[in-house]
Amino acid sequence: VVVCALAVCVVAIVLEITGNNGALPNKNFFTTDDGKTWFADSASKLPPFDHNGAQAVRCYVFKGKNGEFAGLLQKYDDTNRAELARRGDKLPPRDMPSLVKKPGDKEWTSVGPDQEALMLAHVSPPDGSNSDIEIVMP
Repeated sequence: VVVCALAVCVVAIVLEITGNNGALPNKNFFTTDDGKTWFADSASKLPPFDHNGAQAVRCYVFKGKNGEFAGLLQKYDDTNRAELARRGDKLPPRDMPSLVKKPGDKEWTSVGPDQEALMLAHVSPPDGSNSDIEIVMP
């Protein structure tokens, strides 16, 4: 049951992120200030990268009843980022971990793509409410 639920969550998030036509997004949101603000840039950029002298990381933005908020931040460690850049892949291999954290957390956690998708499926608004939220794409 848990495996089936996880699979459904992963599929739902991938479909939401890629849109109705299944194409990868051209842009993603990124942040340089731990999710307080975000900006859109090319989806081909591998986080972290330099943006106006600051380190930019991927920022998953959601919309709830009280507006938009950063729900999860993501980047690659130096080794995996270099491997992705060398390969030129648009999507990381299914077994390549990334580093994620919620805005405000101090520590980054290494997770696989399935764990990241599960974390995205369980994002909640910063006000602690259980209201419905949806992911926002640039």
